[in-house]
Amino acid sequence: MAVANRFAGDLQTGASVVLRLGDAVAVACLAVLAYWIWHGNLDLPSIYIEGIIAAVLFLIIIFHVARLYEEQNLDRFFFQSGRMTAGWAMVMMILLSLAFITKVTDSFSRGWAIIWFFTVLGGLLGLRILLVVQIARWRERGDLRQNVVIVGAGEYGQRLVRELIEIGDNTINLLGVFDRRTTRIPGAIEGIPVRGDIRDLMNFVRHNRVDEIIVALPWRSGGDLMELVQSLKSAAANVKWCPETIAFQLPVRSLSNVAG
Repeated sequence: MAVANRFAGDLQTGASVVLRLGDAVAVACLAVLAYWIWHGNLDLPSIYIEGIIAAVLFLIIIFHVARLYEEQNLDRFFFQSGRMTAGWAMVMMILLSLAFITKVTDSFSRGWAIIWFFTVLGGLLGLRILLVVQIARWRERGDLRQNVVIVGAGEYGQRLVRELIEIGDNTINLLGVFDRRTTRIPGAIEGIPVRGDIRDLMNFVRHNRVDEIIVALPWRSGGDLMELVQSLKSAAANVKWCPETIAFQLPVRSLSNVAG
């Protein structure tokens, strides 16, 4: 297993933390810069400092609720830029409302506020451009590969392995296949080793970094399938299910709930 693969999840988590800290630092530092641009000095009154601290707190909360720090959204530039702009505008509206309610609006310079708003907007946008570029570089090097194992060495599991290999997605690293059976299963599928049964799978997950477990078993497995899913709850990995052959025929491979 490549060292880069072992730390793919750590890279994404670290990028999320860095973005969160970068947003906070950008809001605070650009507020000071805006004050210097407008007033020509760095002697910020205490009420300005209180407003900056409030802005940082509101921004982190609003951006968190907007899912801007979720790992799967980090490289979605238009998602990030749209919600980031709306979130920062919301922060400014909250600050204005608080200043109006507490009757301290005259204590703040409108020129400073305008410069602060637009410099922060540019700074936050710049952070996201840098992050998208860096994530693209990580992907090109294969640093963000997801370590995946498949449960099911039968027809559906074999077809899923072939599909994943044919797609040639360099973000997926197939580590092996497991099956509930211990007999009448191949030793390997398209070069991917069949490593054992479910007990072997749990032991494998404990000693190796596994990001996702994909269950490729037929619907008719019924209770056995539910029992398997229950047993995988203790695994430190995301568990996904490939719903039989129809999944290979539909152009849109996503599911949604209707009335539960």
